[in-house]
Amino acid sequence: MALERARMELGHMGELTEAMLGKVKSAFKSGDLSELSQQHDQVVVLREAVVAYLQRVGRGELSDAEADEHANLVAATGEIENMSAAISRDLAPLAQSRKEANITPSEETAELLERLFQTIQESAHCALLALVEGDERAAQTVVANRGAILELTSELLRLQSVRLGLDDPDRLLKHRVQFEVLDKLRRIYSVAEHMAISVLPRSA
Repeated sequence: MALERARMELGHMGELTEAMLGKVKSAFKSGDLSELSQQHDQVVVLREAVVAYLQRVGRGELSDAEADEHANLVAATGEIENMSAAISRDLAPLAQSRKEANITPSEETAELLERLFQTIQESAHCALLALVEGDERAAQTVVANRGAILELTSELLRLQSVRLGLDDPDRLLKHRVQFEVLDKLRRIYSVAEHMAISVLPRSA
């Protein structure tokens, strides 16, 4: 029962993290990062409480299966915080840089970024589901998205290389900011993929 209660709180951490990712686009439009930062702080506080609780649980007598479950829950708290940090500390601050650089992506770039973001959002959702619920099918969805992520990334990099040739005095600044946005989006997927792989059996 104690381990199940801890898993429920992991679900709460996952909900907060997923909500953060859902607010990234509005943060990019407004340049206001305060809400994302506050939600990350909530995830950190919740993780510390869950870990402290699991420490007390771990002092009791656990069966081999319960000990494995206990270890997985402790590891999962760190995985979820890593995703929250990738959103709050890595991706969200670029919203201000993008606003200051006055970057408006072309229609083609915007469409590709939207598809990439949606794929990453789906991957994050499935990764959190896999981690909290032990859902192997959700984990497989995350890993299967790798090809789409690579394809969309290649298309966006191709467009960025074309923009470098344009007669725009700010092209280098815009290229750097757009590249960093792309890099941080891929970072979130990497965290999601790592979470998913930790759930899958070695044979998969």
